[in-house]
Amino acid sequence: MKLNFSLLAKHSYQRPVISEHYILEENGIKSQDGNIELKFDDPEELDTFRKVFFDRDFSFIDQMEEILDLMATNGMIREEASALGKSWVDVCHDLFHEMNSEMASQNQNDNFVRKIVEARASIPEIIEWLKRSFYYTRSAFTHISGVVENKLLIADEKKFWEEFRADEMHHWKIYSKLFEFLKVDLEGLKNSANHPAVEDYVNYLHATGQESMYQYAALLYMMEKIPDAEELADDPLYGPLLTHYHFPEETILPLWNHTNYNGENAHNDIWFNILRSRAVYSGDEVQRILERAREHCRLCYVWNRC
Repeated sequence: MKLNFSLLAKHSYQRPVISEHYILEENGIKSQDGNIELKFDDPEELDTFRKVFFDRDFSFIDQMEEILDLMATNGMIREEASALGKSWVDVCHDLFHEMNSEMASQNQNDNFVRKIVEARASIPEIIEWLKRSFYYTRSAFTHISGVVENKLLIADEKKFWEEFRADEMHHWKIYSKLFEFLKVDLEGLKNSANHPAVEDYVNYLHATGQESMYQYAALLYMMEKIPDAEELADDPLYGPLLTHYHFPEETILPLWNHTNYNGENAHNDIWFNILRSRAVYSGDEVQRILERAREHCRLCYVWNRC
């Protein structure tokens, strides 16, 4: 189900500037390490880009909103400093870089997902990890309920989160074919308690939603990401299950399609649209969002460590 972002307020860009992580060039921008570039080949797009970022003519902002959205969701822009507080654009920027830095740090550890990617995991270990993944997926109603029950939501915000919860609560079914192949009792799992590490994680998500929908939405940056590849066999996580461990494609495909679903139904955009629904944040609020995001990465690493 495609989510209805029209239920949310939508604040626009004011005076965007290029992030300190990027270098402004004549025909676009480039990351400081040179690994990422955004170039404008279309003459009209380039002209608009130069008017905004070189000439500082902000009357052209509406003409490049789609490009600015791309830049904002990838941590490429900030807003000029304001005495009113930190712009939503800055919050998205800081969250993007904080989360990616934290995930890169976690990936340096020998976590279990890395063992799958490098084809070093045993089948019993993979089954245990899949059970934990199932526990997390089947707990969607529980952790999303934290934000649904948040007393600070206005009616349209509550409706948005209720629709998201209704969409997510049945996704545990993606494991049916896989567990049948692995001879894992799905009915038994459905009626069993969560693994303790998963339970801690789900409780943290629930508590985060109760505290703030903005904090909870920030965590969805990682939780609702789209695949890292265009084909199942090329995916760094699910590909090895197919190519190295020889799980039948029809058992892995539902998990792969579930991550594609995030993009097809704009679940990967929730974090951005929720943070954008508010114009400015206090320094303390931004700090709390980033603290919650860092702890989320840590707890996610714990339950993925088999």
